[in-house]
Amino acid sequence: MTAYRRIVVGTDGSDSATRAVRHAAWLAEKLGAELLVIHAYAETREDPASPERVGASVLRDACADVAWAQPRALLRSGEAAGALVSLARDEAADMIVVGNRGLGNRRVLMGTVPGRVVQRAPCDVLIAHTTDDQKLEPYRRILLATDRSATAERAAALGRALAEAVSAETEELHVTQGDPADGIVRAAAERAADVVVVGNRGLTGARRYLASVPSRVARRAPCHVLLVKTT
Repeated sequence: MTAYRRIVVGTDGSDSATRAVRHAAWLAEKLGAELLVIHAYAETREDPASPERVGASVLRDACADVAWAQPRALLRSGEAAGALVSLARDEAADMIVVGNRGLGNRRVLMGTVPGRVVQRAPCDVLIAHTTDDQKLEPYRRILLATDRSATAERAAALGRALAEAVSAETEELHVTQGDPADGIVRAAAERAADVVVVGNRGLTGARRYLASVPSRVARRAPCHVLLVKTT
């Protein structure tokens, strides 16, 4: 059993977001967690009701697509990243799932919604790799990136529990030479990892999330990246 009992995922109806919702639903079912699906819409003066109607339709379709996971639908107004973070905090969520592209933009990871969620999330964040044709699930191999610090070891322990819950094998990676992010990304590709698990602190000492190894791994990894909040 893992620590994940409530998972939040956002959608805007894009292909990337749809894949992220499906992945979150699969993970929620595997872990016995509650799934919360949220859509955030921007209010307009011209036709205040229209964005809400469109948003309700997007949310309804997303939930219907994963009805087997019994999702709870939540419609909110406001900016997407802020809505995801606020909901996760209000609902005491254990994980936010967000696609590495999507939620209203075509820009690269970490410059928009995913990056802002990572920076502000009160819980772990799974960056679902939704931008190519690889299968999102099941997980077969989970790579545990660590520098043997206390925070990194806490992330690795959670990764092992996740692996046990989804019947995946784990491999611990301790990069001792060169740039840690480069080594982790390269190892993920060479070992055909499905998930890289890394703490939001560790591997870089006290440096901030978005200026650190976890951020660079999340941008460049060829697989899902689970950023474990260890601080």
